[in-house]
Amino acid sequence: MKIDESYLMLGVTERDADAKHLKKIFSSTWLRNKAYAPILEYVYEYIEQFSIAPSLAALHEFIEDKEADKYKVRFKADLDQLGLLPRDQSKVSLALSKAKELAKTLSFQELMFSQRFQGFLNDGEGNELRDELVRWIRQHNDEPEEEDLLSFSEAVDKLLSENPIQGKPTRLPTGVKCIDEWSSGGLRPGQLGLILAPTGHGKSAVLMLIAWYIAAVLQEQVLFLTNELSTSEQIERFLVRMQRPEVQGNGKQVWKHLNEVQDSPYDVISGMDHKIKTGLHKRLFIKSIPLNKTAADVEEILREMKAERGIVPKCVVIDYIERMAPMHTYKGAGEWERYGQVAKELEWAAKRRKFLCWSAVQTNRAGLNPKLHMSMEFGQGSIRHFQTAASVVGTRKIIVDLDKQGRQKVHCQEFAELKQRGSEMSNRYLYLRSELSRMLITDEVVERASDEAVTIGEADADDGTTEKPKIKGDAVVNGWKKAYGKK
Repeated sequence: MKIDESYLMLGVTERDADAKHLKKIFSSTWLRNKAYAPILEYVYEYIEQFSIAPSLAALHEFIEDKEADKYKVRFKADLDQLGLLPRDQSKVSLALSKAKELAKTLSFQELMFSQRFQGFLNDGEGNELRDELVRWIRQHNDEPEEEDLLSFSEAVDKLLSENPIQGKPTRLPTGVKCIDEWSSGGLRPGQLGLILAPTGHGKSAVLMLIAWYIAAVLQEQVLFLTNELSTSEQIERFLVRMQRPEVQGNGKQVWKHLNEVQDSPYDVISGMDHKIKTGLHKRLFIKSIPLNKTAADVEEILREMKAERGIVPKCVVIDYIERMAPMHTYKGAGEWERYGQVAKELEWAAKRRKFLCWSAVQTNRAGLNPKLHMSMEFGQGSIRHFQTAASVVGTRKIIVDLDKQGRQKVHCQEFAELKQRGSEMSNRYLYLRSELSRMLITDEVVERASDEAVTIGEADADDGTTEKPKIKGDAVVNGWKKAYGKK
């Protein structure tokens, strides 16, 4: 296929989305004009560094700063020649389209004749062959679906069509009262919400409660992806939340706790057959995914759900974002930049597939200091992944040693409003009485008797018991001594 490579080069300096897409699928070695190959490599390097395609003027300066001698001898004349081309957008579009088509052909050829692929063929490794083909299809089926150009009146009509006068609201509340109040009634499909919590302090529980509420109460379809707990471990938590209490002879209601459900799930399932088989089976879907899955993998799961079951989830909950990977090789300066890239890709997938995404991130050690109110500074390394989110809510377990009602050792879940896009912020935080051993967070606000009447709560171990924190620091250690009744 013959491509006007001059207009292809012009396109990657003028069309940001196309340039980023070509970076993932088109090798610069495929260019017939070998003088353009290193220039295209510089374009890709510029995108990698600045997350935006360079203009011709920026590309001149970028290459000159990198290699001044080569720039004067080799690259300046070619870039100047590109700058003299007539701005024919039809030729640019045609060149970009042909490049994408050529990329499919050549990359498939490379895949078929690669040593890895031939090894799978020779060894009869059918599953591995299928996975390689699925990855290739995903790579070349990842082009953004851009919306049509609309006049203002057409955009208003589109908005009204998406928000009917009657019917279900577009916002999806979480069922946690304070989060829903802070977010003005909940987030909408196309948005990303994040829960910030220390390890073992309820992030998985809060995400589970959000998924359960949207599926069971709002009766919307939900996909729950877990890359930390197994499917069975996650199901145990859902069962704890769904269980019916046992009524004793004196009329007292007794609930099973997580460790009891883990020991004998049959005791909880008894009496819930109708709820499990005729209710949530059409609305709640759970899948355990390996580490380092990407936003593209999430979209592939959604495609499979639609093709195989006819299901299109309104909400996707991922536990949790920091165990995911960017869609392409990322050379950022730190892990936090990697998290930021994952967050951006998840938000874009949510916008494209029109689902609400909730996920979680972990705090650094400061998140376990009860004398400090929660803030986005507790995020590990940076707040780059928070910048993308429409809502960021901090949470952790807190023990109120003495509340204003005179109660001692009240177990609570602290919630802090860290970011709410499009609503008023006031750095609010509060304590809600909770019992996460049976997946319960109430709407009861607990007020401390004094500023000192609070310590950090117990962290959950993987088996549902509790463990002491593996960090040092007088404020935290003293808080744990109080929580455990030690001097």
